[in-house]
Parts: sequence; structure tokens; C-alpha cells
Amino acid sequence: MVILALLYGAFRIDEWSDRYGHCVININDMQVKLGHWVNDNLPEDAYLALDDIGAITFISGRKIIDLRGIVEPELLPLVRLALIDANKSDRLIYNYVRNKRPDYFIVFRTSHRFTEKEDIFEELYSIKLLDNIICGADEMVVFRAHWDNTN
Repeated sequence: MVILALLYGAFRIDEWSDRYGHCVININDMQVKLGHWVNDNLPEDAYLALDDIGAITFISGRKIIDLRGIVEPELLPLVRLALIDANKSDRLIYNYVRNKRPDYFIVFRTSHRFTEKEDIFEELYSIKLLDNIICGADEMVVFRAHWDNTN
């Protein structure tokens, strides 16, 4: 059985290496580019709310809120709630970030409805992948939050 598995893997190695390479291209074309965009366009003390913290945080070195709860465990139950009630999850995540007041959001376009509903979000920049196989969605958007426009 082990020999069959090894043979199967050997015959598919080209496919896997192509897929891995494509994943690397996707990450470079989205998150790595966004990390450099942050460095080139946002203040050094900018406070970011992110859907994908990896490359953007590593490259920019900015203070962040992890909207997926990986390094922000108090958000994890709110993220999981989206599986049951997406509207309630979105509302609770918005309330959480409203209290923290990050300066900018870098999120997948379809992830957080509050970025489209609330008039405090100004779209600054976006990156859209044409053939995405690894990122959370095809498009990430940078929004500036104008918290002074809220009560």
C-alpha cells in the first residue's frame, strides 16, 4: 500500500509543484504587494484591521487587529458565529473594531458587509487576482476608517 501511495505521489509531483508555485504567485500578487503598498502609502503608526495577517504584517510591521481571530482570540467566537448567523457576526465584529478604532482596514471585499454599509469607510486601493487558488477571496481592499463620522 505504501509503495502504491509513493508511486501515485511520484506521478503527480509535477501537478503539485505547479499548484504550489501558483499559490506562491497568488500570495505575492496580493498580500506581499499589499504589505509594500502599506509601507509606501500609510503612516508608520497606522493601526490596521486585517483579514489576512501574514505577509502584510510581516512586511509592514504595523500594529494590527486580526479580524479572523488567529492572534486575536476574543474575536474567534464572533468569526465562528458567521457560520450560523453572518449578519450578527458582522455586526458584532464591527462593534469590536469600532471600540478599537483602527485607522485602516485591509479586507477581502466580500468579508465584512459593514465596510459597504457604514459611511465611514473610504476605499483607497484594491488588488484583484484573476486566477486565485489560495487567498481567502479574489479581491482585497484597503479602506480608511473615518471614525469622526460616527456617534
